[in-house]
Amino acid sequence: MTKPKRSRDKIRKRSVRSVRGHECNDTMLKLPLFCDNCDEFIFGNDAYRCRACNVIIHKPCISKEKVNLGVDHGRAAEGSTVHEYRERVVKNPAQCDQCGVLYENKVFHCAHCGIRAHKDCLNFIPSTCGMAGDQLRGTLRITTYFDDNRLTVHVHEAKHITAMDVNGKSDPYVKISSYHKAGGWSDGSKTRTRKKTLNPNWNEKLVVFLDTDDSDCRVLIEVYDWDGFSDDDLIGGFSISGNELVKNSADGWYRLLGKNESVFYNIPVSYSKEKMARIWEEMDDDEEDESGVSITDFKIQGSLSSGFFGQVLLAINEEEEKVAVKVMSKYKVASSGATGDVFAERDIIKLASPHIVELFRAFQDTENLYFELELCEVGSLLDVYEFYEGEISILFYEALQKTLCAIEFLHGIDVVHRDIKPGNILITSRLHAKLADFNMSKNLSKSEDKKTATLCGSHGYIAPEIYDGARYGTKADIWSFGVMIYEMTEKKLLIEAEDSSDLKEVCSV
Repeated sequence: MTKPKRSRDKIRKRSVRSVRGHECNDTMLKLPLFCDNCDEFIFGNDAYRCRACNVIIHKPCISKEKVNLGVDHGRAAEGSTVHEYRERVVKNPAQCDQCGVLYENKVFHCAHCGIRAHKDCLNFIPSTCGMAGDQLRGTLRITTYFDDNRLTVHVHEAKHITAMDVNGKSDPYVKISSYHKAGGWSDGSKTRTRKKTLNPNWNEKLVVFLDTDDSDCRVLIEVYDWDGFSDDDLIGGFSISGNELVKNSADGWYRLLGKNESVFYNIPVSYSKEKMARIWEEMDDDEEDESGVSITDFKIQGSLSSGFFGQVLLAINEEEEKVAVKVMSKYKVASSGATGDVFAERDIIKLASPHIVELFRAFQDTENLYFELELCEVGSLLDVYEFYEGEISILFYEALQKTLCAIEFLHGIDVVHRDIKPGNILITSRLHAKLADFNMSKNLSKSEDKKTATLCGSHGYIAPEIYDGARYGTKADIWSFGVMIYEMTEKKLLIEAEDSSDLKEVCSV
């Protein structure tokens, strides 16, 4: 009689008890904690822990069937990332990262963050892929408004913040500070303290003053645990550029980071689903777009190029003319905070200049924005340069002359292009050069000093003052234009560098 084969998937298995939707294992507590149901102290092996949300329940509460806890396994707040599991075969037994039970032979392993678990535990692991263990500090939802140098931060709530007290809870409050180059960090206001909770709800507004002329201005938002006997403990925080908050109001969930990350790194502004819906409504109500036009009115012939927001299609319109249709995803435009930039690009292209790619029509549907543009069949100046293997022809000098006329026209109306390069100079079938791609352009007429401070452009063509974070104006385009001429005539890069140190050295010569 042969012995049955022992399953090598698990060496041992702990019992699981279902308590009002919580799948609980018995656990050994190294520190005394409060029961989440009856608020009594628990120590040792007199407790059960939920496999999904880590709630602690007293064993007497389970035996007497007096558990009143609801089910809240929503550890994955907005912005979390789902794990990508792959089945792997291992030789040596090890512990499951979720339940602690030993596994052998087969295990599911995340390809990105490395977490390993049984198949039965996959549904209980929170969607926190890519987050280091010391970054699992929770998330905070805020909304900001800016008016007359006053930034109002509406603190809504936080989810799944770190437990800082021995009772397994925290006493959190939110504090806001601002940084200016002249005065450094200045303390602002803070919210009231919420007692014994890991999911606090504040619904309070804090105000901080911002200097819009300071390009280094930052806003630091931190969550602290109140301690009546010593200094308050930092749970986590994050900082956002003041200029970014002036341009785009924040409205969404933000991951709490550690002390160094929250102070020294600016995170991008994110939007909630509600704000995304409002932005889409603003796009739909835009009066400049032509109604009655649909992408189905065009015969799509193929794709000319693609980018982050969408792609440019080769199409034939109702008049049987070849045109270029630029398609931009509303979702990507809105989530990147680029709605104003797209509309500004449209307004600039509509300006009557023979040296700028002509915009025929702008329209939209429920998913995308569309620009019907003049088709430049020859391609870009870079394509022509590579086709002739770097030989300089009369077409090259004529293209530079037309480009300089386009730059002069833009600077005359206080518009800086900020992305002058051979790939953005297009050649029509009649060999006329036209400047294109205005998604980085900026109208400086509303600024008192006719300057801006946003870091943008194509690497290698960016002016040194932009790298340095200084305020700059239309002269930045002249630098890019000069770099383009140098590279195409000398057949080599002006500067081969990853940062601005070499740029400063060249400029000082």
